Amino acid sequence: MAIEITTGGISKSFRYFPYDAIYVDANGNVNTSGNGRQVREAYFNGTKYYPEAGDDAVTFICSATRTYPYPPEMDGVTGLYPNVTKCVGSEGGATGRWANYGRLLPPTLVLPACTIVGDRGLCATSDASATLPLTELYLPICRSVGKSALLSQKSLTDVHLPLCKTVDESAFYGCVLLVNLELTSCETANRQAFGYCEALVVLDLPSCKTIGDYCCVGCASLTTIDLPSCTFVGNYAFQNIAALTDVLMPECVTVSQGAFEGCTSITEIDLPKCTKVELHSFANCSSLTDVNLPVCTTNGGAFRQCASLETVNLPECVSDEGGFIGCASLVEANLSKLTYANWTFKDCPSLEKVDMSSCVTIAAHVFNGCVALTEIDLPACTSVGYESFWGCKSLTTVNLPECASVGFGTFEHCTSLASIELPKCTSVDDYAFYDCSSLRAITLKSGCTIGTRAIPYGTTIIYV
Repeated sequence: MAIEITTGGISKSFRYFPYDAIYVDANGNVNTSGNGRQVREAYFNGTKYYPEAGDDAVTFICSATRTYPYPPEMDGVTGLYPNVTKCVGSEGGATGRWANYGRLLPPTLVLPACTIVGDRGLCATSDASATLPLTELYLPICRSVGKSALLSQKSLTDVHLPLCKTVDESAFYGCVLLVNLELTSCETANRQAFGYCEALVVLDLPSCKTIGDYCCVGCASLTTIDLPSCTFVGNYAFQNIAALTDVLMPECVTVSQGAFEGCTSITEIDLPKCTKVELHSFANCSSLTDVNLPVCTTNGGAFRQCASLETVNLPECVSDEGGFIGCASLVEANLSKLTYANWTFKDCPSLEKVDMSSCVTIAAHVFNGCVALTEIDLPACTSVGYESFWGCKSLTTVNLPECASVGFGTFEHCTSLASIELPKCTSVDDYAFYDCSSLRAITLKSGCTIGTRAIPYGTTIIYV
C-alpha cells in the first residue's frame, strides 16, 4: 500500500511494511507500530483517521483548513464530487465506504451522480469531537435513502432530494437541526424516518403515500403536516407532538394506532376519504373540537380523552370500540349507520344528543356516566349489554321496541326514568334497573325472565 501525507504544502509518498498503525506529526515525520497485515488506523498530529482498508492507495490531506481524509475520487475541498455514484456505508464496496464516518464530510456535500445512499451511507461518527459538521446535502438524482443513512448528522439543516422515492427506517433520525427538507417525489417514509428531527417545522411530502410507524416521533417543533397524497399513516407516526396544529391528508384511508395521540394543539380533523381510525389514533388531543369523517366505517377507540371535542360526524361508521371514552365536552354525535357499539360514550358527561338509529347491538358501558343524556332512540337495537346506561341520572325517555335482552346493571342508577316499554324483551338480567327510584311501570314480553334485584320493588310490570 502507498501512503501519501500532505501537510503545509509538503507531500510525502512512501511504501511501507505491514503495520497496524501509522503516526504522522505536524512536521510530516512518520512512525509506525504493530506488525499487522494492513494499516487499520492512522494519526495526524494526534487525530485518528481510518484508511480505506484493502485499497492500494490512501490519501490523507492535512492542512490548516482541512484535517480529514478523502478517498481518491474526492478533492476534499469544494464538496462537489461528480464521480460518486453511490454511498453504501461500511458494508458496501469501495465507493462510498468513506461515508460511514461523519467527520469525513465537508459542510456542504454535492453528489450530482449519486443514485443511492445505502444503509448508514452518510451517517455521523460517534466521535463528535472529530466531526466537521455537514450542514447541506444535495443529491439531485438520488432515488433512495437507506436505513440510518444520515443518522445523527446533528448539524444538518438542509436536504435536497427532489427525485428520491423511498426514505428508509431512521434515515434522518437524530438530525436535530434539520429545517429544510426537499423530498417532492418521496412515496414512502418508513419507520422513524424523521425521528427526533427536533427543528423540523413543516413536513411537506406532496407525493408520499405511506407514512411508517413512529415516522416523526420526537419532532417537537413540527406544526404542519402537508400530505396531499397520503393514504396510510402508521402506528404512533406523530405521537405527542404538542406543537402540531395543521393536518392536511385529504386522501388518507387509514389512521393507525396512536398516530396522533397526545397532539394537544390540533383543533379539527377533516379526513373525507378515511375509512378506518384505530385505537388511540387521536386520543388525548385535548384541543380537538370538531371531527369530520364522512366515510369512516370503523372507529377503534380513536378519540378517547379528547376533552374539548364537542361534535362528531361519522355518518357511515358501522362499528365502534370505545371511540369517545372520556370526551368531557362532547354534546352531539352522528353515528346514524352504526350497528355495533362498545364502551363508545363512557364518561361523556355533556352528551345530550345521539343519532344511533341503525344500531343493533349495544354492548357494554356504551353510555355509562352520560349524566346529561335525557333521551335515547334505538329503534333497531336487539340487545343492551352490561351497564350500558349506568348512572344516566337525567335519562327520562328510552325507545327500544326491538330489544330482546337487557344485560347486568344496564339502567342501574337511572334515577329519572319513570317508565319504559320493552315489548319484545325476553330476558332482564340482575340489577338491570337497580336504584331506578322513579320507575313506576315497565312493559315486557310475556314469559320474560327477570334476574336478581333487576326491577325496583313497587314497579308495575306489564306483560304483552
